[in-house]
Amino acid sequence: MLPLLNIAADGEEHKQGDIRDNLALQLKLTDADKLEKTPGGGFRFDNNVAWAVVYLRKAGLLENSKRGIFHITDQGRELLKEAPSKVDIKRLREYPEFRKWNGSESPLKPPEEPPEELDDELGEGEQKSVSGISYWVFQANPKYYDLVGAASELKEISWRISRYKEYIRVGDTVYLWVAGKDAGIIAVGKIGSIHAAISTSDEEMKFVRDDESQDDSHEPFFGARILIEHILPDRIQKQKLLQDPVLGNMHILRQPQGTNFKVTNEEAQALNSLIFNKAIALYSSDQLSEDTGFDKESLDKWAKAIDRKGQAILYGPPGTGKTFLAERLADRLISGGNGFREVVQFHPAYAYEDFIQGIRPQSREDGTLSYQMVRGRFLEFCDRANARQGKCVMIIDEINRANLARVFGELMYLLEYRDKEMNLSGGGTLKIPSNVRIIGTMNTADRSIALVDHALRRRFAFLPLEPDYEILRKYHQKKATGFPAEGLIQELTKLNNQIDRHYRIGISFFLRDDLKDEIEDIWKMEVLPYLEEYFFDQPKKLDEFRWEKVKGNIGL
Repeated sequence: MLPLLNIAADGEEHKQGDIRDNLALQLKLTDADKLEKTPGGGFRFDNNVAWAVVYLRKAGLLENSKRGIFHITDQGRELLKEAPSKVDIKRLREYPEFRKWNGSESPLKPPEEPPEELDDELGEGEQKSVSGISYWVFQANPKYYDLVGAASELKEISWRISRYKEYIRVGDTVYLWVAGKDAGIIAVGKIGSIHAAISTSDEEMKFVRDDESQDDSHEPFFGARILIEHILPDRIQKQKLLQDPVLGNMHILRQPQGTNFKVTNEEAQALNSLIFNKAIALYSSDQLSEDTGFDKESLDKWAKAIDRKGQAILYGPPGTGKTFLAERLADRLISGGNGFREVVQFHPAYAYEDFIQGIRPQSREDGTLSYQMVRGRFLEFCDRANARQGKCVMIIDEINRANLARVFGELMYLLEYRDKEMNLSGGGTLKIPSNVRIIGTMNTADRSIALVDHALRRRFAFLPLEPDYEILRKYHQKKATGFPAEGLIQELTKLNNQIDRHYRIGISFFLRDDLKDEIEDIWKMEVLPYLEEYFFDQPKKLDEFRWEKVKGNIGL
C-alpha cells in the first residue's frame, strides 16, 4: 500500500491498471509472479493491488474522482509527510473511517477472493467473477465494416483489440454493436482465441468497406477471433437501452468513441434478459410423436425421466434414431421457455480439459505465449444457462466413446448431488444450474470403449431403444413411397432374431422417400459391411443376407 500511495502522491488521477503496471515494474515482478493464481482462480497480484486500493480508499487516503478513477486525498498526503516505513492494516485501523467499514478484525493480508467493489478503469464491481467470464461490447462503424453481413454469413470474425488487452480473455462474451443512426446490438458471440498478430481473413475482406483508413486491413494486428453464437432477429437499438434503468449507463452510451467497451455483470444480466427471454414456440407432445414416430405415452415418460433425474442416456443398437430422438426430446423440454440446446460429441481423445477446464496457450501482444486456464464446453454451457430461466439441454452424442470418469472429473459428484457446489482442481467452482438437463446417446454395438461403469449408471436414467418396425411401416404409408415395407420388415425381423440385441440393425437406414431407388446401395455399402464383421466366422450365415437373396424376399 505504501508504494501505491507514493505513486498517487503526484496529485494526478489514476486508473488501477496504470498503478498495477507501475507497481509491477517497481517490484520487479516476472511474468510468472504476475500470473500466480489464487485458489479462486484469479491472479494474486491483481487481487492484492485491488484490495490495496479498496483499503486505502476506505481509510480516506484515496478518493474516487469518477467511476474507475481515483486520486490521493489531503489525509493521504498528511500520512506521507510522516515518511512511514510501511502502510499496513494495523496503521489503517487508526482511521475511524476504516474501523467503521471493517471493524477491528480486518485480515492481516489481502483475502484470496477479489473485493466486491474493485476500483480500476473497468469500473467498480467489475473484477472477473469466479467463473472467469467477462462481458464486452465490440462496436463497428458501418462506414468501414459491414458487421451485419459478416455476422450473418460467417461463423467466425476477426477483431482488432485496441484497449483492455490485458483483460479480454478466451471465453468472454461479446455483444456485437453497429454504430450510426440505428446503433444497437445485432449479435452475440464469444472470444474463441486471442493473437498477437492476426489479419482479416480473405473471406472476411468483402465486408470491409473501401476507405483510406482501411488500407492496412491485411496488416497483422493484435486481436481476437470471435465465434458468432446468436444472431438477433431484431436489433436492440440504442434508444431502448437508454430508457432502461440498468442499461442506460452503459460505457458505450456514455463514451461511444472506440471499438471495445466493458459491460458490467449487472448490465450483462439485463442484456441477456432482453436478448434471450423471448419464449421458444411450444413444441407439443403430439408434434413430438408425429415427428419421431414413437408413441406419445413413451415419449412423455422419457421426458419426465430426464426432468426427474436431470440426465438420461438413450441407448440401443445402430440405426434406432438415438441422436434424432435426443434432439427432438430436447426441443420438447426447452419449448415454451427461453432455453437452448447444444450438441457435443465425445470420442476416445476427449478429455477433462476439453469438457470442464484446462490450461491452453495464448499469444501475448509481444508474440510470446502465456498459459491460461480456459473453460471447457460444459462450463461454457453452464455460463450460458445461468443467463436463462428456461431449461437448457446438452446432448452428448456417443457418450460411451470417451473415458467418462476422466472427462467428467468433479461433475461425477455433482450429477448425483445437483444442489451442491464443488471446487475445481484448476481453480474456481462449479455448480450445475437447476435448469440444465443432459441427454447422452450410447451405441451398444460400439465395444471399442468399455461400457459405462456402475458409478455413472446410477447417476443417469437409461432409456432403451430397439428397432421399431411400426415406425418404418407408418413412415412409408404416410409418405406413400410405394416401397414394399412389409417385405423389408419381415427380412429385418429374421436378421435381427439371429443377432445379439446390442447389434441389431435399426430402421433409420430405411427412412427415405427414395428408398426404392437407393436400397440396393444402402444394403451393399452400409448394412452388409456391418454384417460381414459380425458374421466374420460364419460365412454361411452371411450368405443368407446377401443382396441377391434379400432382394427377392423383400419383394423387389
